Amino acid sequence: MLGIERSAEKLGAAIPSNEEVKKAISFLTLTDQKRSGISLLTGGPKYLFVPSSRGRFLVDFAWLISSLHYLFLGVPFPPDSLKGKVLETFVGGSKSVLPDGECKGLDGQSREVDAAFERGKFLIIVECKANARSIAYDRGDLNALIFRRNKFEDALEQVDDKAKWLSLHGKGTNYDIRQYEGILPVVVTPFKEFMPSLSSRYWIEKKRPRVLLPTELERLLAEKEIEDIARQCTSTQFIPLDIYVR
Repeated sequence: MLGIERSAEKLGAAIPSNEEVKKAISFLTLTDQKRSGISLLTGGPKYLFVPSSRGRFLVDFAWLISSLHYLFLGVPFPPDSLKGKVLETFVGGSKSVLPDGECKGLDGQSREVDAAFERGKFLIIVECKANARSIAYDRGDLNALIFRRNKFEDALEQVDDKAKWLSLHGKGTNYDIRQYEGILPVVVTPFKEFMPSLSSRYWIEKKRPRVLLPTELERLLAEKEIEDIARQCTSTQFIPLDIYVR
């Protein structure tokens, strides 16, 4: 346990119990039950500990990094109520400028935005979709491909609806966005998604999709020309000028 104690100290983490260590080793060990999930098409999942003869194990350091790619396979994401907070942490602690929970319009209607970030005269609103890691998707299974596409298509429709609604409801009972010029709606997912066409619906600009990884969103928010990028994106919803004088 000495090595574990030193590792925990360097990571600033609590020292795990013997039972926790056993569970971690079991999780990283190849078993007969886990063999069915391995595919030549994906090259994984890979396991650090591989059973050998006479109760011995091989430690496969060659694939140590690759084995981490499937570390969260089957692990559910936190509840929807936590998505915005997790996203804020991902993008460097930037605070969402819209309320936690629903944005309540003056007409009694409402919409809930996972996160919204201010950049100059524009808001970038984000719909978070945390689909689980799928081996079937990595294999190119048609049903899995259709399932994941439907998920991010729905997410794009939802965030577009929220951007349009906000552009027409510049002031509510718990928010006021009348100082902004427009709203750029994007989707964030934990895994890279394939954009099915070059249609402007799927792209913020050339080579920058509207379905982003958290790190890609962070880079977008750091762009010096982000106002011009938002202004030229066909998915941006502009706030009508008459909202400013209401």
